[in-house]
Amino acid sequence: MDKLNRIFLMVLSALAVGTMLLQIPAVIDQRGLAADKQAVTDLESLQSAITTYSQVNNKLPHAVEDTELAGSVKDRLSRYEYVPAGGSYKLCATFHTDTSKSGAKSSTGSGASLSSSYLSYLDFSVHGKGHQCFTKTSSIDIYNYDKYLNNYNSNIDDSSGANPPLNSL
Repeated sequence: MDKLNRIFLMVLSALAVGTMLLQIPAVIDQRGLAADKQAVTDLESLQSAITTYSQVNNKLPHAVEDTELAGSVKDRLSRYEYVPAGGSYKLCATFHTDTSKSGAKSSTGSGASLSSSYLSYLDFSVHGKGHQCFTKTSSIDIYNYDKYLNNYNSNIDDSSGANPPLNSL
C-alpha cells in the first residue's frame, strides 16, 4: 500500500507541475500584449507630437526629442526609432505579438473592410511580431499655404493669361 501511495503522489505532483508549466506561456503572452499596447499608445503620442511640430515649424523634426512629448513617453524613447525622409517619416518599434493575422479588419462604414496591410498604415495596433516600421506621410505641405501657392504658380505655363496665378485672383 505504501508503494501505491508513492505512485499516486508522484502522478499528482507531475500533473501539478505540468499544469503550472502550461500556464507560463499564457503569462508571457499577457506581458507581451501589455507591452505591445503601451508601444501602440507611445507611437500614437509620437505621431501626434511630430504632426504638431511639423505644422508649427513647416518641417519635420530632426529627432523626436525636438518635439513636445509627455514625460512618460520621453522615458521610453529608447524603445522606438524615428527616421525622417523627405515629406514622410518612419516610426519603428519591436512587438511581442502579431496582430496582423488575427482577423484585424475595420469597417469603412459602407460594409467594406480594410485589409490588415492598409490598416497598419492607418493604425499602429495592426503589426507583425518583431521589429516593425510604419511609414507616415507628413502634412507639412497641406498646412503651408504659401508653399502650396508657390508650387501651383510655378507650374503654370500660360503666357496668354487665361489661367492667372491663384494669389492674383
